[in-house]
Amino acid sequence: MEQFSHELIKTYKIPLTFGLVGIVLLIIGIVLSSRLNPSSVVKNGIEIIDSNSQATVSGRMTSILVVDIEGAIEIPGVYEMEDGTRLVDLLERAGGIRAEADSQWVAINLNKAQPLVDGVKIYIPFEGETASSESQVSDQTTRMNGTININTATSEQLETLSGIGSVTAGEIIDGRPYQRSEELLERKIVGPVTWEKIKDEISVF
Repeated sequence: MEQFSHELIKTYKIPLTFGLVGIVLLIIGIVLSSRLNPSSVVKNGIEIIDSNSQATVSGRMTSILVVDIEGAIEIPGVYEMEDGTRLVDLLERAGGIRAEADSQWVAINLNKAQPLVDGVKIYIPFEGETASSESQVSDQTTRMNGTININTATSEQLETLSGIGSVTAGEIIDGRPYQRSEELLERKIVGPVTWEKIKDEISVF
């Protein structure tokens, strides 16, 4: 019986070896395939997930923001950015601000530490462009649908809002640009009482 077993093993040694190797390879293939996401695509170093607005970055899930930056920027266009990034990160991705940009406007209005918001558009004016456009700005362009644009309104226009005096109007102007009108409350530029009075009278565009 023992001799028969040895002969059987000797006869089927090669098929058994290949069979075992095949099983091992199959197990490895299943493990590797379970770790891959066939619906994802790598773009700009970020793995974009087709089924939703999330991506995997360094092994963690994060949302993707789509933002538009135009004007005096080296590479204007629409960019996909990781949620939680700031304007300075977008400026770096876009190649930086051009030398022809209105440096005074940038110094006063551009908050590079500001977190990015999905769907926002940022425009950086060229030198002289701000002055020429401001000379043509009317109350109609400062207002949209009856609301005051807190990104372009003058101090006098802001002071027409209930509870807004010259000091608060100056703080609103100093805090520009805004991506959402709610930032006035979040950044404590206005208090809750004043916010309730003006929230339907202001806008950002």
